[in-house]
Amino acid sequence: MMMRYGWHLYILLLLSVSIARMIAKIMSGTGGFSSRYLPVILALIISVGIYGSIRNAPIFKRWFWLTTVYVLALFSVTAVVFSIYLLLFIGSSSNYAASLLILTVGISIPAQIKLKQYTSTAFSVREH
Repeated sequence: MMMRYGWHLYILLLLSVSIARMIAKIMSGTGGFSSRYLPVILALIISVGIYGSIRNAPIFKRWFWLTTVYVLALFSVTAVVFSIYLLLFIGSSSNYAASLLILTVGISIPAQIKLKQYTSTAFSVREH
């Protein structure tokens, strides 16, 4: 029961960070549509998956969540590799950007694990 509240707080963290990023982008007038709204869209998708997992109720189809998990994993690996590149070859001017990328990956790891568990437990045999 207590862990359920932890996941609710995690969903709140994801949504608040992504909304803060969107507001910062809108207020500064930088970035295009994807730069402004993609973090919020991704946070909403991840939040729906986590909510379905804690309720143990299938939401959407299993292939949607499997695709989401693998795309998030691919983005995470790419972000870590790019962060290592920034730290090793670009120098100290990119430390802030590299640390933000690594922090973003660190925040998304619990969601990836929970969504992977969700794809293997919440769906009946007929939906596989």
